[in-house]
Amino acid sequence: MNKKNLIIGTGVLAAYLSLQLLKNKEKVIVTSRHKKNYKNFKYLRIENKVKFEKLNVKNKLEIKNIIKKYNPDKIYYFAGQSSLTKSLLMKKETFNSHFTGTKNFLDILKRYKIKCKFFKANSGYIFKP
Repeated sequence: MNKKNLIIGTGVLAAYLSLQLLKNKEKVIVTSRHKKNYKNFKYLRIENKVKFEKLNVKNKLEIKNIIKKYNPDKIYYFAGQSSLTKSLLMKKETFNSHFTGTKNFLDILKRYKIKCKFFKANSGYIFKP
């Protein structure tokens, strides 16, 4: 059985995890808040082997729709501000991408009783209200 993995975010961790999952013959869907240059995936030469989708983690309807569309076995949440400097300057956006996005995913999984594993990467960012 080909397991389906939904990866939220397009950073280095997401790209290397995708590479490993593809080696294990698993399907990979990667989401990003906007269409952009997926340089990490291009570097690993896997940009044509994964499916990319646009997703706003602040929008619960979009989250529900993408989960229903792909019915993933596992969800890996790597979205969020990765730059310490930017996290201090862009506090609200940083909070929304790390906390609100994660909470929205967990709310959807609970509300619709979706059975899948959910993994959240350690962000290492600093948030001061």
